[in-house]
Amino acid sequence: MILPSWSRRIAVLIALSFFNIFFIFFHISKSIPFVVLALIFSVLGMYFGSSEFVTQSESMGERFKLSGKSTGLIIVAIGSIADEIFVSTIAAYRGYGSLSLGNIMGSNIVTMIIFIPLMIILPLSRSRLFIRDASFLAIAIIVVMMFSLFYPSFPRFLSIPLLVVFCFYIYMAFERKVNDDGYEGKPSLIMIIASLLTIFFSSYSMVNYSLLISNTYKLTFFESGFFVTGIGGSLPEIFMGSISLLRRKKEMALGVLFGSSIIKMSLVLGIVTSFGDVIVTGGVWSEYIFLAIVAVSMYILWTKGFTSRNQT
Repeated sequence: MILPSWSRRIAVLIALSFFNIFFIFFHISKSIPFVVLALIFSVLGMYFGSSEFVTQSESMGERFKLSGKSTGLIIVAIGSIADEIFVSTIAAYRGYGSLSLGNIMGSNIVTMIIFIPLMIILPLSRSRLFIRDASFLAIAIIVVMMFSLFYPSFPRFLSIPLLVVFCFYIYMAFERKVNDDGYEGKPSLIMIIASLLTIFFSSYSMVNYSLLISNTYKLTFFESGFFVTGIGGSLPEIFMGSISLLRRKKEMALGVLFGSSIIKMSLVLGIVTSFGDVIVTGGVWSEYIFLAIVAVSMYILWTKGFTSRNQT
């Protein structure tokens, strides 16, 4: 008997959830193969869970008549970083805020580096519209950098301006469809819950084994978050951006890129900072690298937009 598509998808999510629950509560071995296997299943869980959540988010975008750009910037972007929201919040709650900062910076840098060549080669006539989003991202990282210069660890009140930036950005990013094709998506509440649970358990497992790696190899929490959790956590955004490109939804792809990065630098970092204990010593270099990457992205978008305007 061939299961319906949704049944196969939910079966995969349930299976991955159980595997990650097993790795969370049953540490049979701390050997390298076992740890690697646990990390693989945590990444797979976040990958498939985020993928399903974004699919449902796209349906919600259709239902609420959002433009492709806004769907990518808001709904799909939040879905693509649902795993990192869980990872960073769990780590901060347990007192490992530096791991959360490394996760945010690592995933942002990896995602932007991969998408920069796409920004160069993609024919996108409305590229200049994303300069505003890149500016929001630059503002968020500049705010973080300024506080890093004066504080060895982020004060809790820093969460307030970061959350303000997030709220204002969501308000500015909200954009309705120009043409209504009459189609209404039908998101499934069951699939949304299943995907979120899969992401939650996978993220929890990722945090546990990132801490294990930190202790075993004497890595700082920032380094562990950057190289292990951060790089692994960038996979959902890369996947969602690639899928959008394959479906010829270029604006949605850039929306996922900038929306997810802005949300991580404002909402996620704001939540993490509110728990306290975010030590930035040793991680400031990542802020300079990320700001430089954002500046390059803004230049590419402005140049492409200027060229497209002159050709019309």
